[in-house]
Amino acid sequence: MDISIVNKISKDKYQSLLDMIHSSFEEYHDIGIDFSCSHYSMDDLREKVLSKWYFIALDDCENIAGVTAFFPINRKDCYESITAISPKYKGFGIGSKLMQARKTFLRERHYKRVISDTAAQAKPSVDWHLKKCGCCIMGYKSYENTGYYSYLFCEHIEGKINLFFRFAYFNRFIISFLLTRLLVKKNGQRTFFGLLIHKGK
Repeated sequence: MDISIVNKISKDKYQSLLDMIHSSFEEYHDIGIDFSCSHYSMDDLREKVLSKWYFIALDDCENIAGVTAFFPINRKDCYESITAISPKYKGFGIGSKLMQARKTFLRERHYKRVISDTAAQAKPSVDWHLKKCGCCIMGYKSYENTGYYSYLFCEHIEGKINLFFRFAYFNRFIISFLLTRLLVKKNGQRTFFGLLIHKGK
């Protein structure tokens, strides 16, 4: 199978891209994880994917096989807003091709890191970040209205993450894990202790 990576698609492919994103997250519904991107509208697609930097994988018939979108948050770091692979194309190295295109793009612009997140109980996604992307877990969060806790990941653009950074990220994760579980519920609302601290400010 020939796969090409492009950074622009025509408007007539927007619906196909949206359908692919929806289908790529269906597997998580069975384990009770309802990713917000599985409900993207066309407006969401334009705002959260097509308005960012993005790469799209196309097969030799120009069917959409995957997408990754990301945006700068400062001079050195970018945030991954979404990476989605069509269920039909999983296992064909689509994600690796998209990540390599992203790395090359960011390296040319002198960025150092990519920050991303996923639901802590979404094991396939967590494993992909850790094993395929070479990320480290660097944080723990609860976003409003998600209904689950999330891991924050860090990927270094240049080479593997050395022991110093791994230790620093691990310590940051432990602190954020403890504070998040103490102060915030899965749905982003404050816990009893969170409310006490908020009222005391």
